[in-house]
Amino acid sequence: MPKALCKVHKRFCTPNVAIIVGTIFTVIFAATGLVNFVVYAVNLGFIIGFSIVNLSVIRLRKRAPHLKRPFKAPLYPLTPIAGIAASIFLALFIEPSVLILGLELIIVALLVYYIRMVGHHRIRIAFGGISLGLGAFVAFVAYLLGTNSIVLQGVSSETVTLVFYFLLFVSIIQVLAGILNLFASDR
Repeated sequence: MPKALCKVHKRFCTPNVAIIVGTIFTVIFAATGLVNFVVYAVNLGFIIGFSIVNLSVIRLRKRAPHLKRPFKAPLYPLTPIAGIAASIFLALFIEPSVLILGLELIIVALLVYYIRMVGHHRIRIAFGGISLGLGAFVAFVAYLLGTNSIVLQGVSSETVTLVFYFLLFVSIIQVLAGILNLFASDR
């Protein structure tokens, strides 16, 4: 999360900026008539949070058994496993569009986490390699189109020429972006 959202109010000890941003998003969704969507999204958030808490209980018991615990889960490990199973069961009743949004947000969160853990330099090198590979592939497709190895049925020759030059332009941009990413200096 951006650090601005993590700021805590001095007097009330609450994340006031995060609360305001969340309120704005809720008002926007409520104003558009998507109240059911917001309710399902909030429920999905609670279900995911509940699952993470139960997974954390299991992991902490395995990794740090020596920690002082003022409260212990009764019937461990059955209680956290039952909590995870209940979360999965409850997720089955959530609207499919919310589940898709939740999966997309999880993927974005994992990408952000991975980028922060790996570091900017390595990510730039990876994107440079991807850009070079994509540029080479697009250049190859342009070559096949230019030599009539790929024949587009029902398309005029002017359109084929236009697509060829567009693909050639895209491949040059991709190769240049890849080279710049690979050989740029760190600041």
